Amino acid sequence: RPLLRNPVRTRKFIQGHPNVPPMKLAGESALGNITGLSPPRVPEFAVHGDDWSSLVAKHDFIVVDALDQADVVIELWYYRPDVLTDYVTVDPLSLYAQYWDDPNERIAKAAEEALDHVSW
Repeated sequence: RPLLRNPVRTRKFIQGHPNVPPMKLAGESALGNITGLSPPRVPEFAVHGDDWSSLVAKHDFIVVDALDQADVVIELWYYRPDVLTDYVTVDPLSLYAQYWDDPNERIAKAAEEALDHVSW
């Protein structure tokens, strides 16, 4: 655990449903997809942080300040979330790194459960 790093640099809250290229489900949305956790009301996706400016330039994003105003959350990651998995979600080990110490016990438990999907 001490060697794991949360992959998320920051989160962007997007109003409306932007027409963007397919992205990997991330955050609690990904946990909900691979575990018994209920998915959040607002879907979460991940992109490499370096891709954010090109996405904004190509698409009409309306970035808002708060989750309660958002229709989509895009997590900006330190690395490319799409290269570590062939599934619709980000890889389970990255999810574990993001949530293993979450103060919400059900989310931390789902992060542990996500490890069942890692091929050691």
